[in-house]
Amino acid sequence: MSQTSSPVEFNGDRRKPVRWFPWALLFLAMLTTVGLTKTYLSHRAHDENPLHGDADTASAGLDDLLKKTPTEQRIPLLRKYLHDTNPGLRYAAVDALGDSAEPAVARDIEGAFTDSASIVRQRALESLPKIDRERGMLLLMIGLRDEDKWIQEAAISQISSGVMSKPPFVDKRAVPFLIQALDSPNQIVSTLAMSPLRKLTGQHWKTKKGMTDAQRQGVIRQWKGWWKNEHGHYEIAPQFANIRPIRPSRTDPAPDFHISDIDGKDVNLKSQKGKVTLLNFWGTWCPPCQQEIPDLVQLDSLYRNRGLEIVGIALGEQDGADGLRIWCKAHGVEYRQALSTHAMQDAFGHIEEVPVSVLIDKQGRIRYRWEGERDLATFSSAVERLLLEQP
Repeated sequence: MSQTSSPVEFNGDRRKPVRWFPWALLFLAMLTTVGLTKTYLSHRAHDENPLHGDADTASAGLDDLLKKTPTEQRIPLLRKYLHDTNPGLRYAAVDALGDSAEPAVARDIEGAFTDSASIVRQRALESLPKIDRERGMLLLMIGLRDEDKWIQEAAISQISSGVMSKPPFVDKRAVPFLIQALDSPNQIVSTLAMSPLRKLTGQHWKTKKGMTDAQRQGVIRQWKGWWKNEHGHYEIAPQFANIRPIRPSRTDPAPDFHISDIDGKDVNLKSQKGKVTLLNFWGTWCPPCQQEIPDLVQLDSLYRNRGLEIVGIALGEQDGADGLRIWCKAHGVEYRQALSTHAMQDAFGHIEEVPVSVLIDKQGRIRYRWEGERDLATFSSAVERLLLEQP
C-alpha cells in the first residue's frame, strides 16, 4: 500500500524511551530527579518554535502540526524531520513514523538506529517491530550487543514483551542470542534474558530477589548446561548470522559554544579542536548524575593523557561555583567544571533534564549524545573510537 493512497493515523501517544530498572528505589530516585530538573527550569520562556525543543516539547509540537497537515504530506514531512539537527525533533519523527502503521517507513526507522542521539536510537529499536516484524526482531538481536547499556536494556525489554505479545514478534530464533546475553556484564540484561528464555524453551530456571552472586551464577550454569545438550535444535538462521553492533554514524557540527569554567578560563568550540571533548550536563543534586560520577572520574583518569577532555556543565547549583568546587573536591572530580547557562542548554538541544552527555570529535562534530546516566564501558567504547580517528 503506498504512503499516499490511504490515511495515515497518528494516535498522539508520545512516550519517552523506557528504562527498565530492577530496583524500585533507583527508579523513584530518577523520577524525583526529573521533577527537580523541571522545577528548576520551569521559569524559562517557552515562546520558541516547539519543534526546536526537547523530545517532549517537539513531540507535542509535531502532533499539532500533523493534525494540520494533509494526509499525503505527513510521511514526507516526517522523513524530512529525521534529518533535522534537533535530536528532540528526530525522536518525535521516529515516534510518529512508528505509529503510522505504514510498512514503507520501515527502512527509515531502521536507518534512525545509526543516529548520534541515544533517544532516537532507542525509539527506532522500539518502533521497528511494530512496522516490520522481521527487521524489528533482527534489530533487537543487534541491540543486545550494542555498546550503549541503555540500548542493551531496551532490546532485552522489547524481546521480553515481544515473546508475550499476541501475535508474538519474537520467536525461537532469539534463543541463541539470549543464551549469549546471560554472559553480559550488564546484570540487568543477563537477568531479564531468563524470562523470554523460559517462554521460548519451556525451561524454568530463574533468579530470585535476594540471591547472592554465586547463586545467580548457579542459575546461569543450569541454562548453559541445558544449552550444551540442546543447541543443535536452535540453529542460527542465515539472516541472523554474524551480526555485529551498529555504531552511530550521524555527525552534526557542534554549536559554537562559549562558557567560562569555575576558574574563569574560557571553554569554546575552537579551543577544543584536535581534542575529543565530553560535555556532561549534570547537577550535584541529581542522583543519576551522582551515580555516573565515579565512571566519569575513571574515564578522565584513563583518557586525559590520550586527548580526551571532560567538561562538567552544572545546572541549578544553589551554592554557585564555590559549592560546586567543594562538592567536586570531596568526590575526587578533577576535570573542568562550569556553571551552565540557558544559552548553553539551548544550543545543545534545549536540555531540561540531566544528566545529558555530548561527545564531540576532534573536528568539532557531535558524534554521540546520551540522555541519562551511563557507565564506563559505554563511554569508553565511544571515546576509544574517536581517539583513534585521524583529525
